[in-house]
Amino acid sequence: MYVPSKKEIVQVRRAAAGQEAKILRETKKLVNIDSPTGYREGLSKAAEALMANCLRRGLQAELLLQTVQGDHVRATLPGGKEGRILLLGHMDTVFPVGTAKARPFTLDGDLARGPGVEDMKTGLVLGLAAAELFAHLYPANERKTLVYLYNTDEEIRSPSSRATIEEEARRSQACIVLESGQAEPGSGVVLTSRKGSAKYTVEALGKPAHSGANHKDGRSAIEEIAWKVLAIQALTNYEKGTTANVGVIRGGIGFNVVPEHASIEVDFRMTTVDEQHRIVRTMERLARETRVQGVKVTMTGGITRPPMPRTEANAALFEQAKAIAKAMGGPLAETTSGGGSDGNLAAAVGCPVLDGMGVIGRHAHTPEEQMDLASVTERLTLLVLMLRALSLA
Repeated sequence: MYVPSKKEIVQVRRAAAGQEAKILRETKKLVNIDSPTGYREGLSKAAEALMANCLRRGLQAELLLQTVQGDHVRATLPGGKEGRILLLGHMDTVFPVGTAKARPFTLDGDLARGPGVEDMKTGLVLGLAAAELFAHLYPANERKTLVYLYNTDEEIRSPSSRATIEEEARRSQACIVLESGQAEPGSGVVLTSRKGSAKYTVEALGKPAHSGANHKDGRSAIEEIAWKVLAIQALTNYEKGTTANVGVIRGGIGFNVVPEHASIEVDFRMTTVDEQHRIVRTMERLARETRVQGVKVTMTGGITRPPMPRTEANAALFEQAKAIAKAMGGPLAETTSGGGSDGNLAAAVGCPVLDGMGVIGRHAHTPEEQMDLASVTERLTLLVLMLRALSLA
């Protein structure tokens, strides 16, 4: 296992500290661009800014043009050693147009605030800064090639970028996800596992009737959907880490009408592939079976992200990062998350993944979103040394 010397740590940390002001300037520019998923104008501006950052920092970069979502950015830092390291991040946020103007990037004591500052625009900039330092500090014949994929649809589970992520992951020896290490101030965490997810919409079509005069002639779509709700909720198994949530239900037009239409929207989270298969089998069965005669059921959806279980390969990446962090003088903890990332997609095709290697922050997807300024230099140092370790492996 690679453990950097004190001299090497001092050298990398000094170079990383020299990048902090530049990282904050570039992050400020990105945070102040509204880039909700699907907003092509804002996502194009974000992609243009990242392309410029790539070129300034010595990477080769290209836009991967899209017809529905915003264009993705693919960048490369060639290395002389055989092998590739994949780094993933996303430009899209969950905040609507106008949020950046209402809550722009601000420095608040030891924190930076703004929409996407923690999830995950600082991480995007941090990753490119790591490439620049990696090239500056280590000769090409000691480096593996770095490949960056920054997409625009992660928040809706990467429908237009999934195939590209999977293709690059199959060609890579390891994947580093630049999502934040969400933690308390002064602590550091990375992720070796994440839950997978599935989303389904179930619709029932019955027959309307007057609830008093002709009740027997009606076929209640709500009654059918109610049976489905109970069966779906019963799939929750906390011991196995599986949750089923019927989060939206619609149906009927009035209390005195047998309802013709009803529908539900369902979210599943699971930790293992076996549980993923159990969910799929059960939902397929529920689509075929009905309890109320004469009601038709349709179902759409499926697995949106496969689970990212804690594998030996993922654990080995954590142990390497932990050894580096210990040499740097700080602890590094391992954790998991009920939320998914693009690391799930990389892991599903067999690529070892270490997630949460971006800056430390908290309160993602809320107006209180924040990032610890002190984590910029330390996380950049850790990232560069981790790239060094993976190149030596």
